[in-house]
Amino acid sequence: TKSNLGQFHFHGSRETFPLSAILAVTVDQRQATLLEATYLDPESTAQALRPSDVVQELMGMVFRVQHFFQMLSVVLIVATGLLVGLVIALSLRLRAGEMATMVKLGCSRHTVFWLQAGEMVILCMAGLLLAILLVLVAQLLLPQALEHWVVACMLHAIPLC
Repeated sequence: TKSNLGQFHFHGSRETFPLSAILAVTVDQRQATLLEATYLDPESTAQALRPSDVVQELMGMVFRVQHFFQMLSVVLIVATGLLVGLVIALSLRLRAGEMATMVKLGCSRHTVFWLQAGEMVILCMAGLLLAILLVLVAQLLLPQALEHWVVACMLHAIPLC
């Protein structure tokens, strides 16, 4: 700004500093198009960019990655649901003899059904509580562990990706 221009200084010779960017403000669309056309030469080492176009392209990429992970989550949820259904079906088949014995001992089929349903509810609730506990522990510990890992990678010049 004009107020701090006298305090601004360069270290080194100004002649050796590379020109890295120019902000061009045009009066109308025609001038903007002509300015962009000036830098369309494939042999040119400079390029003209519209910041709004660059940000839109970047955000489009972010949204595509987000959409990919959302679809991946749906696929994982379906696969997990099918796996749980398979485990339940195999468990019921495996315990069919035990349930037949309970019926022969005088237990009604209705009661056997509710016993099995109760077992499934108890197992699902225990799994849900364990998952919530693991998520809470991860939320507490993961940010610090990730920060330590990033710092260690930077100190040892290890690429993060």
